[in-house]
Amino acid sequence: MFTALDNVTHSAATTSSNPFRHSTGVTVFIVIITSLISIWCIIGNLLVITAVFRIKKLRTASNFLIISLAISDLLVGLFVMPLAILSVILEVWPLGRKYVPCGLHLMLFAALAPF
Repeated sequence: MFTALDNVTHSAATTSSNPFRHSTGVTVFIVIITSLISIWCIIGNLLVITAVFRIKKLRTASNFLIISLAISDLLVGLFVMPLAILSVILEVWPLGRKYVPCGLHLMLFAALAPF
């Protein structure tokens, strides 16, 4: 028995007339831009976390809130954005329909980590 989610993942994988399909050039552009954003996200947030922990003067209560935000952004750069890049390349969810809830929970976890 198929559900609506099964139909979406199945039709995206088997149908060549997918309305959301991009040309090769657009796909390459999206992958390059998203990869650069992911790398900048990881490096920038690691620098923020390192700076606050290495410099004693920066260890204030408000900066620990900034560290919390940097950690959640780091998780997005490490886990969510690579999965998004794979989904653009493969044109389907890369972990299969069994792990769609896992991907959604991962995105929610990364977004809500500061709270």
